[in-house]
Amino acid sequence: MNELESNKTHRGDGERPPSGPLTDDNHVAVVLVNYKNAKDTLRCVDSLRQLDYGSYSIVVVDNCSGDGSYEQFMKLEPLVKVIRSDSNDGFAAACNLAMNALRDSPVKYFWLLNNDTIVRKDSLAELVAVAQQSDAIGAVGSRIVDLHNVEKTICVGGGVISRVTGRSMHVENFTAHTKLDYLCGASCLIRRDAYEDIGPLSEKYFLYWEDADYSFRLAKRNWLISFADKSVVMHAESNTVGKGSSRFDYFFSRGSVIFLRNHCKYYWVVPLLVSLSGRLARRVIKGNYVGALAIATGVAHGLSGQLRRPG
Repeated sequence: MNELESNKTHRGDGERPPSGPLTDDNHVAVVLVNYKNAKDTLRCVDSLRQLDYGSYSIVVVDNCSGDGSYEQFMKLEPLVKVIRSDSNDGFAAACNLAMNALRDSPVKYFWLLNNDTIVRKDSLAELVAVAQQSDAIGAVGSRIVDLHNVEKTICVGGGVISRVTGRSMHVENFTAHTKLDYLCGASCLIRRDAYEDIGPLSEKYFLYWEDADYSFRLAKRNWLISFADKSVVMHAESNTVGKGSSRFDYFFSRGSVIFLRNHCKYYWVVPLLVSLSGRLARRVIKGNYVGALAIATGVAHGLSGQLRRPG
């Protein structure tokens, strides 16, 4: 694909005039990944069409849903670019598929956005405004709030990771002394120059932890990560997998093993054992033996390099 259509928005009626070639120096490609969740994806697209940012395009990657999602998205072309993956290889692989397809297009930023989100009109403009403060900023995160309770902040851009316990924690209140270790992949604007410098997202994770891994890789190449406080994105957490489900436990635990081995190379066993014992204890105390088994299986597969994909 050598050219995408540009989404030019009206400020008042929410409708766009006819699209034209990408010419804006700060064009943003918005990337959504869908897996058997067309309803949320279409809702997200509707909110994106109201953005007040001057030049952006929307790319939807369907991860081999096989439930009619792809056919629904095709009705949106050419206003939305639709890509169908032949297999479900995870969130990171789908994002890479979209960004690779855009390699010959004049895109300045990639906005990786979860499909179970709703954005405000200025969400993208605020992200770009922060990114433009310095050429050293490789990625910018949004304020993520609960879709069902917008007064509740899920995280301010991202979070921190303890090198001792292996625990990842979203930061809910940002101060002048806050230093984020990672940006939340639910809404992450990546500078194209940074992407070309450090390469694609790691596809080892399949789901979860790929955002933390990418943030750490950016830091190792001296790219900064930043937070746009006024960029608000409403998120229905884990609609696809289900937060607290055995699938969540499996993928999260598997990803934590890969992350700790990659970024705590000489002492990864310590944070792994601490975090693993804590997660297992909480499941057992609550009588959630299915979750405990999922955690143990995820860790075992992370250590051995195996991956159980969702059906």
